[in-house]
Amino acid sequence: MNIVFYICFLFLLSSCANIIMPTGGEIDKIAPKVISISPELNSLNFKSKKIVIEFDEYVKINNLSSINFLPNIEQAPIIKTEGKSVIVKFMEELKNNTTYSINFNNSIIDLNEGNSIKDLKYIFSTGEKIDTSKITGKIIDLKTNMFCSGTKIGLFKNIMLSDFDSIIKNMTPDYFTLSDDKGEFTFSNLENGKYYLYGHQDLNKNTTYETGEPISIPIQIDLSTVAQKNIYLFIENDRQKKLTLDCYSKDNKLDTIPTGALNLRFDEDLIKNKNFIGELIANDTTFLCLRILNNKTKIDSIPEGAFKFRMFEDANDNNYWDSGSIKLLKQPEKILFYEDTIFIKENWEVDILIK
Repeated sequence: MNIVFYICFLFLLSSCANIIMPTGGEIDKIAPKVISISPELNSLNFKSKKIVIEFDEYVKINNLSSINFLPNIEQAPIIKTEGKSVIVKFMEELKNNTTYSINFNNSIIDLNEGNSIKDLKYIFSTGEKIDTSKITGKIIDLKTNMFCSGTKIGLFKNIMLSDFDSIIKNMTPDYFTLSDDKGEFTFSNLENGKYYLYGHQDLNKNTTYETGEPISIPIQIDLSTVAQKNIYLFIENDRQKKLTLDCYSKDNKLDTIPTGALNLRFDEDLIKNKNFIGELIANDTTFLCLRILNNKTKIDSIPEGAFKFRMFEDANDNNYWDSGSIKLLKQPEKILFYEDTIFIKENWEVDILIK
């Protein structure tokens, strides 16, 4: 009897030794929530030296440089966290009768899991009203037709356009923002009036333009309510090598390579009285180029594969694509793209319309 009891006791003791650690519950995926803002959002006649935003949990700032102020504040405000609050302290007097917007750009995250609060903005005015006009658009690489993310878009007011070349090399714009991952941008809460909009890929992160960085010609906007403008980037003095107008030699032996053909049709109004050069592109390399002389062109003996087509207006008839000039405020030669990929298959003829 005692032996049986002793064995049962050892069994229970060994069972109790198998300790399972608690799982800790589900991972927190909820972003911090704003509890209070002081002074309140959309305040008028703003005179405070600081802004305090309180959240429902402890927070930290993940990327201080991503927080931007519109219009630009020359002496950068101090931004810090205290417990569950973010505090913005101004170091200079703000402009009179001006609407300001602070875009936190997902920079505020909770302390433990890193969940960010999305699209948090604080808007206020030092005058009697909040301005409501805005400018939206996309920023695009002119030569590749690709959207540009993380690219600086600037707005100037009260400048001499003839001095633009010097201004962008020496001054910070009155307003600036960065494009999102779709190349889109928005300036909101703007005062009505005249603005100069431009794009700039700030490769060395020094906030001003240097030769060799992608740039755009400024666009003048007389803003009244909403304006939508796309920006096209180019590199000054970026000249394609002189095109041999049969870029692909027909003398190459293609007997053993499956080939197809491409029939190009062009809208007559598009090419009338203009001098276009077309390029068939494979893997970002010009496979064949041709001068577009009429509204129908056939290209034979194209190897199987995927191609893109673009054409540029050779306005000065020099067989080059000529870039723009910021100093002369000269636009680059126009480039048009056929948006879809062209698939060439053996013994097939593909028809496309460019309009």
